[in-house]
Amino acid sequence: MHRQKNKGFTLIEVIISIIILSVVSAVLLRLFMTADHLNVTANDKSIASVLASNSIEDFSADTDDYNLYFDKDWQEVTADDDWAYTLAFTSTKGDFPTLFHLRTEIHTKGGKTLLLYETSRYIEESAL
Repeated sequence: MHRQKNKGFTLIEVIISIIILSVVSAVLLRLFMTADHLNVTANDKSIASVLASNSIEDFSADTDDYNLYFDKDWQEVTADDDWAYTLAFTSTKGDFPTLFHLRTEIHTKGGKTLLLYETSRYIEESAL
């Protein structure tokens, strides 16, 4: 009689392969979670940058300092609402009559600075 050799995996081999697959899956899941967090952060910084740039571009010499408030979806809300981000715009006169130093800061509700944008601009005397 000819004895047939069993073909297949042993229980130990199956358990080891499940453990290896579990470890690899856990590592990949962590990478996806980190990538998602970085994507959200990059999106917030991109929106904040556009808002800061717009506040600088909209500046005129008669603009007072102001604060704007935004919810987590970057929709403008009032200070009394549940806000997630605040944009603070300040302008100070420079050493020359037509020079202004402009500063835009965007903070999270927890106080973390998301973006700080500073520049100086000359304003035409006719606009003063």
